[in-house]
Amino acid sequence: MCWHLFIQQTEGLVCGYWDYSKKDNSGGWSTDGCSLQSYDGDRAICVCDHLTNFAILIDFEAQGNYVKAHQLALSVITIIGLVLSIIGLSFTIICFLIFKPLRKTRGQKVLFQLAVAMLCSWVVFLAGVEQTQDYNGCIAVAVLLHYFILVTFMWLLIEGLLQYLRFVKVLGTYIPRFMLKSSIFAWGVPLIPVIVVLAIDYRLYDGGIHYCWMSLQPFYYAFALPVGLVILINIVVFIMVIVNIVRRPAGLQSNQSERKRALMNFWAALSIFVLLGVTWVFGYLAIEDARIPFQYIFTICNAFQGFFIFLLFVTRDPQVRKEWMAVCCGDKKKTDRTGYDSSAGSRSKDATALTDLSSAKNSSFT
Repeated sequence: MCWHLFIQQTEGLVCGYWDYSKKDNSGGWSTDGCSLQSYDGDRAICVCDHLTNFAILIDFEAQGNYVKAHQLALSVITIIGLVLSIIGLSFTIICFLIFKPLRKTRGQKVLFQLAVAMLCSWVVFLAGVEQTQDYNGCIAVAVLLHYFILVTFMWLLIEGLLQYLRFVKVLGTYIPRFMLKSSIFAWGVPLIPVIVVLAIDYRLYDGGIHYCWMSLQPFYYAFALPVGLVILINIVVFIMVIVNIVRRPAGLQSNQSERKRALMNFWAALSIFVLLGVTWVFGYLAIEDARIPFQYIFTICNAFQGFFIFLLFVTRDPQVRKEWMAVCCGDKKKTDRTGYDSSAGSRSKDATALTDLSSAKNSSFT
C-alpha cells in the first residue's frame, strides 16, 4: 500500500504510521513495514506492507485503526472467508446456468442475480481494495465496490419482498413482469448515488490511506444510509416470517416430531437470516467499546456469507444433487422418476417446511 505526501522540508524524511499497540496500547508512531519509495521534489511516496480487512467497508472511524494483532486476524479471516465465498458463489452460478429446472421460479432467479452481484463485489474487493499504489485504479475499485455492494443489497431487498409475499401476505402475490422490474430496480437504482458522488467530486472515492474506498462524508449518505435502510426493512421481514413459522397451524406437523419441527424451523430461520443480509447489522454495532468484538462478528458473518448461501441453498437442495447425479451417472430418466416436481423449482428442506404455511392458506407462490 502507498500514499502521497506533499512536503517542503526533506531532511530526515521517513514514512510511518500511528501504531495503537505501542506504549501499552496508548499509541505511538512506528515505521515498521513502511519505507520511502520515491521523492520527486515536492511529493514523497510511502509504501507499507500492512494488511486490510473486510470490516473497512462499514468502518465509521474512517481509517479503521486496530491493534496490529486484531488487524492481522481480521485480514486472515477476510481472505479465507472471501475465497470460500467466491468459490461457493461461482459454483452456485454454474449450477443455475447448467440446470434449467433450477431457474424456473422467481425465488431461484432472484437468488441467481444475488449470487452474481455478490460474486462481483467480493472479486473486486479481494483483488483491488489494497491497490492504492495506482491512484486512478484505486478510484475505479472504490466506484465498482460501491456499486456492486449496493446492487447486492437491492437484490437482498427484493428477496425480502419475496419472503414477505410467500409467507406473510400470500394472497394476491402475482406481479406481472416481476423479474424485469426487479432487474431494472436492482441494477439501476445503485447507479444514482454512484453518479451523484462522481458528479460532486470523483476524489471523494479516494478516502483511504491503506485501502481503496470512499471518504467518510459520502460514505454516510451514499452507502451507510441506503444499506441501513435495506437492513432495517429486512429485519422487519425476518421477524414477520419467523412469527408466521412459529404460529404455523399444528395440524401441518401432525406426522412430525417436535424435534424435527424445531430443526426445520431453525434451518428456515437461518436460511432467511443469511439470505436477507441481516448479518450486516453487526457492522453498525461496531462502535466505541464494542468495536473489536462486533468487527469480528461482522467480518466472520459477511466474509463467509456467500459460502453460507452455497451450503444452505445449493448443497442442501435435493434437486441440485439429483441433477448432478444425472450428469455423473448419465441417467436422466432415473432422476425424473424420483417423484420430484421439476415445475415447482428446487426446494431445500427448510424451504419445503416454509411452503407448508402457504399451503395452509390455500395459495402458492412461485
